Amino acid sequence: MSGRRYAACLLGYVGLSAVPVQAQTNAFHCQAGAGRSEVSVLGATENRGSVVGQISVVKMLMHSRYRAVGEINFAAENGSWKAKLDVLGFPRFRRNLLVGRLRIERDGKEQVFSLGDLASGAVLPFQLTVADGRVMAKLGKKTVEAEVPASPSTARLGCSTGTVAFTELRFSQ
Repeated sequence: MSGRRYAACLLGYVGLSAVPVQAQTNAFHCQAGAGRSEVSVLGATENRGSVVGQISVVKMLMHSRYRAVGEINFAAENGSWKAKLDVLGFPRFRRNLLVGRLRIERDGKEQVFSLGDLASGAVLPFQLTVADGRVMAKLGKKTVEAEVPASPSTARLGCSTGTVAFTELRFSQ
């Protein structure tokens, strides 16, 4: 029964993202087994888009190859670039360590910008915005910016190897 409720909640969330509204508010409880991932598409943008909300890593699972991660990203429709705001979990340390970062993938290369170490169990405000060839990532009180080609993109949320709560979500174009 709980599987059906989870599917209904997920379908309701995905269904909402198809509504042509300038701003949407919702929550997404992302749950993935060890070594697995889940993704939800928020919507497409032309040259500008923003995802704002709060993120919390609720549970980190152990896996020999994969880390627990919560991710917000914009990916170019033509596949030429991707901007990812990640919260990575490292459950093997004495204390559960969380690390925030912005990753830009472009032309087969990756740039990584640190957003610092984060408190385990914290609920952190975030924002990922692409506009006119720039991306801005904010996690807690830290902000980083980078360049990306101006092009249509799609916004997504996802998680891997654990449970991540995305709350107070707003996606705008």
